[in-house]
Amino acid sequence: IFNTSTINEVVRFSVFDRWGNRMYGVENVLPDSEEAQWDGTFGGEEVNPGVYVYRMVLDINGEQRVVLGDLTVM
Repeated sequence: IFNTSTINEVVRFSVFDRWGNRMYGVENVLPDSEEAQWDGTFGGEEVNPGVYVYRMVLDINGEQRVVLGDLTVM
């Protein structure tokens, strides 16, 4: 989604289900690390198909930027 050469760090990345339950979350990881990616599982099981929302706080050249969005798991 982003050019990782301008992102110093993923300060916080969380994915939530439609009821607000946090399905995934990490803090202070490199943007190109596997930890900065959600694989669509929760507790070792694939999540149900549906719409999930995410919130990221990125460190871009020393400034924090909040990115909100949604994704659909099919």
